[in-house]
Amino acid sequence: MRIALCCSAKFFDKIPEIKKKLEELGFEVFVPKGYFKHIKDSHGEDHFAKIHFNLIKEHFKRIERSDAILVLNFDKDGVKGKIGGNTFLEMGKAFDEGITIFLWNPIPEIDYKEEILAMHPIVINGDLSKIKIGERVTQRFPEPTVGALILNSEGKIFLMKSPKWRNGNLWTFPGGHIEIGEDWETALKREVKEEVGLDIEVIKLLNIQQAIFPKDFWRKRHYIFLDFVCRAKNENVKLDGREAIEFAWIKPKEALKLKLNPYVRKNIEKYLENEKVYI
Repeated sequence: MRIALCCSAKFFDKIPEIKKKLEELGFEVFVPKGYFKHIKDSHGEDHFAKIHFNLIKEHFKRIERSDAILVLNFDKDGVKGKIGGNTFLEMGKAFDEGITIFLWNPIPEIDYKEEILAMHPIVINGDLSKIKIGERVTQRFPEPTVGALILNSEGKIFLMKSPKWRNGNLWTFPGGHIEIGEDWETALKREVKEEVGLDIEVIKLLNIQQAIFPKDFWRKRHYIFLDFVCRAKNENVKLDGREAIEFAWIKPKEALKLKLNPYVRKNIEKYLENEKVYI
């Protein structure tokens, strides 16, 4: 299980011990990106103000990948268990994602106490054994997504590893969600460009699959996968380092020898059944 720590920079000195204890309990722990810079530079919160918004966005990404957050709210500025504005934003992000929120200390007496109460945080009073995380489903409807089996000029296909599939141990295709007002071809071109830097030509729909709570995926989700055969216009791969962490060009038959996510395996098998149709 993954848990993200959220707190003021004033409390960063508390992180090492808490992180160690959580890891001993079997958690993978995400800390604020600024924590490492703080340890290195020791300039305090004034220094952080210069890069404040980048830190917010970076930690939001960590929260999205987490199963829960733990807010380290200690006494500050005369307020018991203070939760500052930045930490409140992170709590709001977790709440919107349907992620469980734990508080180290009780909710403080601050102007936005009612808003915090509405997020239904769980107060652990410093007892890490109280952190229990169950599987969660926050969707109201299945989500349609697009994926790309990309061919290069040698007939090889593009595969990548993503931390979302068994912690990066399975090969998969680039792809992702369809934004409101976006057709699936535009969505696919955008996702591929964002994740791996390739420009593509979409050739033909390859397969439609249901993925109902796939066991190898990092989060409990229900997807409708729309996968297309595509052709690469360039081979200047640039991984985003978040969705894609490793890549390979490989012949389709050879790809079947790799550890693939099961939906990608079915797509490659289907492609090989009618390979000439797509060339």
